Amino acid sequence: MSTKISQLDDISKKDIIKKALNHKLKYRTKIGLSKKIKFGIEIEALGNSFMDVLQKHKDVFYYKDNPMRKPRNIYSNNKWILYHESTLFDDSGRGVYPSFSKLRKNYINNIVDWETVMLPFYEGGEITSPILIDDVYCWEDIKNMLKYMKDNIINLRVNDSCSCHTHFDIGIFDNDPLTLYSFIILLAECETVLSRFYSGEFINLRSAVNEWAKPIKSLIRCGIDLDMDISSYKSLIRSIYLGDPIMKEYSFDFWEIYNNYYVNLSSTFENRLPNGTLEETIIQNNVMLMGYLMEYVSKGKYDVEKGKYNLKKMNKIEDPFYVADMLPKDDFKFDFLTQYYKDGKYTKSKELVRSKRIFY
Repeated sequence: MSTKISQLDDISKKDIIKKALNHKLKYRTKIGLSKKIKFGIEIEALGNSFMDVLQKHKDVFYYKDNPMRKPRNIYSNNKWILYHESTLFDDSGRGVYPSFSKLRKNYINNIVDWETVMLPFYEGGEITSPILIDDVYCWEDIKNMLKYMKDNIINLRVNDSCSCHTHFDIGIFDNDPLTLYSFIILLAECETVLSRFYSGEFINLRSAVNEWAKPIKSLIRCGIDLDMDISSYKSLIRSIYLGDPIMKEYSFDFWEIYNNYYVNLSSTFENRLPNGTLEETIIQNNVMLMGYLMEYVSKGKYDVEKGKYNLKKMNKIEDPFYVADMLPKDDFKFDFLTQYYKDGKYTKSKELVRSKRIFY
């Protein structure tokens, strides 16, 4: 597929889709990403005595009891970090964090305040990886961690409240705000396609994205015609988020660049779109796509003016072949298209619907 597949005729495209629907992902020992691309993953999941089981293994986990105070040296060692996660809910809708707050109406004073609700169970949580790179040891670490969880936690699963966020170091952009800006435009332009892909083994995104991974497209579109201060990463991010001073909880989150949150890395952004998953092959494919999109932009291959035009004109990019053309090898194009199309089905359901075809 040396020719851009987005420019092929309809018959050729249908043939590629048919192959993608019969293709299966494989777990690789290495993807081939630049050594400049470092990343970290967050795995949220539910399971019987989730926290109790994992806390026992202090040689593997650094346990953090307060999920609101993540240590600034979060990636300073090779241990995975274990958290309570206050946003997780079990299948009946109950929170799994032992004490969480909910709104309560005080009818006497006619005000709304917060009530702390104590829950006597620890049926879910989050684990966060150390700094990872694209090598055999890191991919083996992820695989072994997931196997350990599956072997030791009864009824381990993901549901509508679980995600698998990924943080990426942007050192590959060489401190060039224009390159970072181009990358943000790409993500906004292709957000519809990326949303389908990052639903993973499901054919739709979890409903929790409406609160915790809001679409970034409208925010970026509003800022295109503004005078952007591109003298630095920080000034660029501040310009982009003028319409939202909180600067958080978007599908692609860049507030950590502004706040220098992780002191061990040059700067990071967070991909908050991915659904929860316990499949290492899905996690690797998620990293593959984002890593190669970063490389594509860093090499100056992305037409940012075209991306800005499409955003301004509200041209909805729904062609996965457009994104596939940004990947370097046929194998990766098929891996991307396979996870995008899954079983070829779509749904308007507000509940998660798992793909009927196991493609991983």
